[in-house]
Amino acid sequence: MKTSLELINEFEQTFRVENWKVNNLHIWPAIRIPLMTAWEQTLYYKDLDISRNKTTTYYRVISDLKQLILGLLSKNNNTVKNYEAGVWGLDVERLLIDGKYYSPYGDGLRDLEFKNELLCLDLTLKSVKVNHYPCADITLGYLSSRYIAKLYSMIKIRTVKAPLSDAVLWCEERGLPSVGLTLSNLAYQYELLRLVKNYFVRIIQTYKMKICFKVCWYDHVGMALSWACKELTIPCYDLQHGIAGATISRAYSSWSSIPPEGYNLIPDGFWCWTDSDAKAIRSWGSKLSTPIKVFVGGNVWNRVWKDNKLSITPSLNNKVKSDNIKILFTLQPMWSSAVPDLLADLIKKSPIGWTWLIRCHPMNMENMSLIDCELKKINTNSIIDLVNTTKQLLPSVLMNVDIHITGWSAVVFDAKEFGIKSILCHPSAKILFEDTLKNDDALYIDDADDIVSEIKLNLASYRKPAEAKIYPSFREFLKNNEI
Repeated sequence: MKTSLELINEFEQTFRVENWKVNNLHIWPAIRIPLMTAWEQTLYYKDLDISRNKTTTYYRVISDLKQLILGLLSKNNNTVKNYEAGVWGLDVERLLIDGKYYSPYGDGLRDLEFKNELLCLDLTLKSVKVNHYPCADITLGYLSSRYIAKLYSMIKIRTVKAPLSDAVLWCEERGLPSVGLTLSNLAYQYELLRLVKNYFVRIIQTYKMKICFKVCWYDHVGMALSWACKELTIPCYDLQHGIAGATISRAYSSWSSIPPEGYNLIPDGFWCWTDSDAKAIRSWGSKLSTPIKVFVGGNVWNRVWKDNKLSITPSLNNKVKSDNIKILFTLQPMWSSAVPDLLADLIKKSPIGWTWLIRCHPMNMENMSLIDCELKKINTNSIIDLVNTTKQLLPSVLMNVDIHITGWSAVVFDAKEFGIKSILCHPSAKILFEDTLKNDDALYIDDADDIVSEIKLNLASYRKPAEAKIYPSFREFLKNNEI
């Protein structure tokens, strides 16, 4: 079976997607990401009920209205100051530390490199929060742009150049979904990106920013930000947050058809965690007339923690007191049930003396009570904790566990930095973490009995000293690589 990456490369070569345009904008990045995401779900996650995560129109409207209200409430009249850098991120990622909310990537980058010269711009407000550092909410402007884009795409005629009928047929012949391959969708994508880009241009000019970052560039926000920065001729960097270039990624790996000048919708720089991530991005990014800039700066959140540069003091009280073997299990939001069958079996079959620390995915926090109820129904003598483990800071958890188990979470990389071995247990991990498994940085086991046996036999050999590495200065890198 071909991988989703092999299929998308075949698609790119067949249809010369670098020539797909709406007006004069090369639109392919906005199509590739959702298209390949749908293919991955078809190919790798057949055992998961993807439809379970779809929301009704009614729910989306109510959610958007709530965010609009919160956006209005969060606006303030403080005097706008200049900031050298801006980080576009998600409000949902913020962590409660010492009574205030801290952005692990935006505020972390500020503590590492930019001190008082960086501003976080947050999207998707869930509540009005007291933040550690000043931040600006962009929810109101973004949602307004989205509504206007929907209207514009229906009433304005756009020139669309793309062989969509042939592309749909190609997908159908291979049993793949043809998500987004319609004239109406391409027109909407263009209008949304254009309007959000114009909004971001105004933000950047207001704060007189000289560089922008996006945590995970591959959504409308990141693509529009990239386009805005190119229009203003300032650098835009993707800030790695999870699986990236060294793995088979819809966003970072092997763009096989790309205009010589690159795509306006792809950032001109990438902050990577590892040398292997950087190498994979350079494999396609270095071929452009203006090569993609790649900086290996490590995991920002782990660095600010391990380098003792955190500007806020977290409470390190471990509420789960246990001298037992402690196992961290990180959940994914697309499991077909609140508690995966494999996890339930593991807990039932684990010997007395094992403690299970379950961590809810940030995008599935609204289901934490349901997950907790399901976990409490499991007949076991083991200690199980979900709520405290989820609320604790991940580095603090990793400093106090013996092994990590997950389906396909990027916490595998975090665990490695803290000397913790990971066991991957979902079939998709064999593709997404192929290099990691080859290098024996993680194990693949998908049977509960085998996992229990593996831990019993080899746990003593797993723990290694936390990885120590000195990273270069990003400011110096920026001076030497001006775009």
